[in-house]
Amino acid sequence: MRISSSLLYQRGVNAINEQQSQLSGTQTQLATGDRLKSPADDPFAATRIVSLDEQSSSLDQYTRNADFAKTRLELEETAITSSINALQRVRELAVQALNGTNSAEDKLAISFEVGELADSIFQVSNSVDGSGEYIFAGNQTAQPAFVDNQDGTYTYQGDQGQRLIQIGPNREVATGDSGFDVFSNIGAVTSDNVMGVVKQLEIGLQTNNINADSLGDLDLAIENLSRYRSGVGARINTIDSEKNSIDSVNLSLEKNRSELADLDYADAISRFQQQLAGLQAAQQSFVQVQGLSLFNII
Repeated sequence: MRISSSLLYQRGVNAINEQQSQLSGTQTQLATGDRLKSPADDPFAATRIVSLDEQSSSLDQYTRNADFAKTRLELEETAITSSINALQRVRELAVQALNGTNSAEDKLAISFEVGELADSIFQVSNSVDGSGEYIFAGNQTAQPAFVDNQDGTYTYQGDQGQRLIQIGPNREVATGDSGFDVFSNIGAVTSDNVMGVVKQLEIGLQTNNINADSLGDLDLAIENLSRYRSGVGARINTIDSEKNSIDSVNLSLEKNRSELADLDYADAISRFQQQLAGLQAAQQSFVQVQGLSLFNII
């Protein structure tokens, strides 16, 4: 079979191009660290990688949800703790005022601090999160949870809604509690919310006419706030536990993805050296074939 010079030349060029293509592919793998240049390199691995990426993306969203919920609950926990501390101080002042040795002037002086504490709790009841939403307003987060009626009473203007957010494939958590449940629903005798209890005590001190039920009301308020603080703490612990589980699953997904997608550098370097040697051999043989001519031996 006769092989023309042009065919011999073209075969040599094709061999060089093939070696260059393989070498370029391996060089790209070494530069990027990725085993697959395209899904066609390993369709099964490529499909698995897409599935693993989707799972990882879902878990990342759960983590973001968990972080949001935890931040909001920590704000609520801080607000409730602040209110409990204020109420405990109010109770100390109430006990002091009720001991029978204080004059009307003494009680009036005590009333000033009680009034400040009432304002402090009122401000806390209208706490906002990082987005400016009122955390104790239920689903009515755009407006303050409570309003001061300027007559010793306070009105709750939120609702009793509770926002739930998914923090795991099978777990949701409430991101807050309504102000009605935390500050209002205390079963108090003299008022229906915490601020009102404290304000009525302030008024009683100012008029030297303290309601005997004040201490009982304060105890009910502290008990209710403490119960909700415990509930918030339990939810924060649940979030931490779920995040730990998600981190473990994510780590497993990353390991599986790495096994499918990451390059074996030792193998790739060995292959690169072999391909480089092949390219050099193809180039040298091509040069030698080009030099073949009858004129060279005449």
